[in-house]
Amino acid sequence: MPGLRAFSTSLLALVAVAPGAFADFFGPNWFLETDVHIQRLAVTMKVPAIPSNLTGQTLFIWPGIQPGNALDETNGDPAGVGNGVLQPVLTWGLSCAPGTQPDNQWWISAQYVNTYTSNSEFSGCFGGDLMALQPDDLVECTMELENGTVAVWNQTCVNQSNDESVSFQFDLDGQLQSWGELIVETTNEISLTNWDFPAFFYNLEFTTDNVMAEYTCIIPESDPGYVSKDSALSADGLTCTLGGIGVFNPSVLGVTWTGPSWYLAEGTHITKLATTMKVPAIPANDLDGQTLFIWPGIQPGNALNEANGDPAGVGNGVLQPVLTYGPSCVPGDHPEDQWYISGVYVGVNGDYNGCFGGDVMEVDPEDLVACTMQLKDGTASTWDQTCVNLSNNNQTLSRRISAASCRAGASSSSRTPPTSPRQTGPSLYVFLLVSSP
Repeated sequence: MPGLRAFSTSLLALVAVAPGAFADFFGPNWFLETDVHIQRLAVTMKVPAIPSNLTGQTLFIWPGIQPGNALDETNGDPAGVGNGVLQPVLTWGLSCAPGTQPDNQWWISAQYVNTYTSNSEFSGCFGGDLMALQPDDLVECTMELENGTVAVWNQTCVNQSNDESVSFQFDLDGQLQSWGELIVETTNEISLTNWDFPAFFYNLEFTTDNVMAEYTCIIPESDPGYVSKDSALSADGLTCTLGGIGVFNPSVLGVTWTGPSWYLAEGTHITKLATTMKVPAIPANDLDGQTLFIWPGIQPGNALNEANGDPAGVGNGVLQPVLTYGPSCVPGDHPEDQWYISGVYVGVNGDYNGCFGGDVMEVDPEDLVACTMQLKDGTASTWDQTCVNLSNNNQTLSRRISAASCRAGASSSSRTPPTSPRQTGPSLYVFLLVSSP
């Protein structure tokens, strides 16, 4: 059943599910201090594509409000409602929600779920009408208190593509709410394994009755299970906003890098690396406004442990001709809705901190692009990067001169290397850059 999570004031990831179930929850939490209560929460969800490998499975995507720390307050739960959750649930598959649920189609309904309570009036799954949805629909959902009440909640979800809507009102008999969340919920081991696409939430805003601490509002831009942008607290401390967030399965999409590495022993240094990349098709879903990087790379690796491997302290940068779909930090104009490539160096220390690169070259699907990184003759650390499109002989060139004489001892991803030589993997860098719909 969707959405119900046990809580602890010291551990937010404590999960309790129906006996025999295998559920997990992915996404950020806003666990507010005692005496700070949510009054309204609004967010827009983007309906994913039809899943290719979730036939017969159930996946829930939802914003939620739970009592949280209000359960510890003297008057936070006068009727003993317990730990339930208010949640408009975007659903693939079947659930405990009332109504006739469509097959092989995303749908949504506003719900309240509680399986912990000893108060029979609030035990079970409650909900309003169901609304069928199509991939790429944007559904704006709002949960807010009825005017003049402290515990009568109105949920409304509006499909922005056709203005259809569903709603549901539920009275929590005086219980206050202090926990907000944006969640993807898997329901068993199969759905946990096969969920392989991001879920996107946009324009989150929730308001509270008392000032919230900044640390309870602001979330990191990246986490093992999501990437986000524009997390902010209003000047009066009563409104928390988030511009956008992509929540993904860390075991599938949460690896930042995917691919092999060759991590060389100390004293062994790369002098040339050449490879050919095939340009993929234009992504059918435009990657939902995100960015994908595909690249071979060279980094210092174990050379950083050598006495003369990095005399000027350049640190762990990466030389990389990057095949890119979407915006990036590299210099030059970035074409929209098209793959492009440029030779790049990305560093972190001193004069080498930032993104450096040559010209940008547009490429088309099925093009074969041969890229070479090699030391300039007679130097120990001046690298030339050249990429040639074999379909038309166009090329892009980039040179990065390292006065530091930093040697290259690894072909790998851009991350801190281990201290002993080993195959670390990976080197296909995948980054989800969340942008507004």
